[in-house]
Amino acid sequence: MKLRHAVLLACLLMGVAGTISAQTATGNIIGNVTDASGAIAPGVEVTVVNPATGITMKVVSDEQGIYRAFYLAAGSYNLSFQKTGFSTLRRTEVALRSNDTLTIDAQLQLGSVVENIQVTAATPLLETATSTTGTVMAGRQMNAIPIMQRYTWMTMYLMPGVTSVNGFHIAGARDRGIGYQSDGIPATEPIRSGVATNRIMSTTNNAIEEVKMVTTVLPADSGHSAGGMLSITFKSGANNLHMEAEDRYINNPLLHRAYFNLLRPTAPFSYHELSGLLSGPVYFPKLYNGKNRTFFLFGWSRHHEKYNQQVFADVPNDAMLGGDFSFGGQGFPIFDPASTRQNAAGQWVRDAFPNNVIPRNRFDPVATKFLGYQPWNKANNLGGAGFVDRTGPHQNFGTESKYRSYRTRWDTKIDHVINQNNRLFGRYSHARNRAWGNAIALNWELLDGNRVMTPSDQINTVISDTHIFGPTLILETRLGMNRRKESRTPLGIGENWGQLLGIPGISGDTFPSFYNSTGGAFYSASMPRGSYY
Repeated sequence: MKLRHAVLLACLLMGVAGTISAQTATGNIIGNVTDASGAIAPGVEVTVVNPATGITMKVVSDEQGIYRAFYLAAGSYNLSFQKTGFSTLRRTEVALRSNDTLTIDAQLQLGSVVENIQVTAATPLLETATSTTGTVMAGRQMNAIPIMQRYTWMTMYLMPGVTSVNGFHIAGARDRGIGYQSDGIPATEPIRSGVATNRIMSTTNNAIEEVKMVTTVLPADSGHSAGGMLSITFKSGANNLHMEAEDRYINNPLLHRAYFNLLRPTAPFSYHELSGLLSGPVYFPKLYNGKNRTFFLFGWSRHHEKYNQQVFADVPNDAMLGGDFSFGGQGFPIFDPASTRQNAAGQWVRDAFPNNVIPRNRFDPVATKFLGYQPWNKANNLGGAGFVDRTGPHQNFGTESKYRSYRTRWDTKIDHVINQNNRLFGRYSHARNRAWGNAIALNWELLDGNRVMTPSDQINTVISDTHIFGPTLILETRLGMNRRKESRTPLGIGENWGQLLGIPGISGDTFPSFYNSTGGAFYSASMPRGSYY
């Protein structure tokens, strides 16, 4: 089997289900070639080279003097213009971004073919070939600034035209209208949409070539967006082996107290942002050398957070658990439903319980069994923070809450050049999120859905093949898949808690939820179901 076929098969194994690409992750360079008098110069050979990979594309200006180099990977390029009877013109360090179409014109001078005229200049700031407007942030720039939890989409805080009140809004559009693509493949959850953790595919920042936000006049080949488009483009391996690793670490001694706090925080806290990147040419000793042809990239990162903080909650006191809701004589009156009747005027009335105390013999047996498990922590009035009003005690229990978050991401990409007119790449990305916390008011862990690990896995794959048949005929085939899976298994599943509490006629698969007579939740399990995907 030829290597190019093996590489293609390996890319296909990354994921074959998907959708046709809505947006390319490449760019184009076009321009007009003229001679010293300004006349068009057909037949000029234009060589476009990526010095990092050695990948070369050669095109020829047509009868109108126009050359076109399509579907180039984002990066820096050197251009040379050659024709018999003219001096060779070179343009170096032309920075090409994804989905850009740069116009680089050239004017050749008469002279010997051995003469060279070299021009080094920055790429024009204004892209004149399209009407799209937006902002681009290079990957190296993104890695140099402290972006929260190293989420790619957090770069929107730094981009003009974006507001972040109750979600992100590009040019005033709705948060749910924002499009998000990775190498031209949709990478956001299509149901809930919006920009948030577990909704948008997270990737290894070190593996990102650039982040581009389009604010107005989206390209015609972009869909699924009514409020701007954020797209990321992955790096490709190069001829030189490249490795990098880092850990951004914060703990208690490195924290400064908040301005209005007298003491520095002492609750346990640690925060790691680990990442690594390895890329280069594919090389198998005595078998294959992929220099200038086949490249690999592997990125890995992990968000590792342990966070405790002092918090307060409302818990029922002993008097309430015994049926006393007087709250020192200021409680709202509680009426006996068994005393409901019509008075002489035809009005429905009830009698209040004496002293706002519900007799124990009026407790429902299910409630008695439920309270027997001591579901709430005992009030401790930590630091004297607790107080009582007509609705009951508040802030009468204080302790440290716990939060743990572990988010691991890895990205693998292979690029292969079959020839200058046929290139392909495949990428597989996986984000694995695991987090849990605790509801401090609850003493019975069975009721605390926050303690249950929240597993979330998101996978994004892409396979792309570009074949250039000629200046006016190009075929790009791109398949992708984006999948998010969440699953939870609550405590108490299959333990028949309905029967244990004495509730007839309900399933024993999960723990029941309790509601009051008006339909409000007395206790509603945050996870009243079994496993789900």
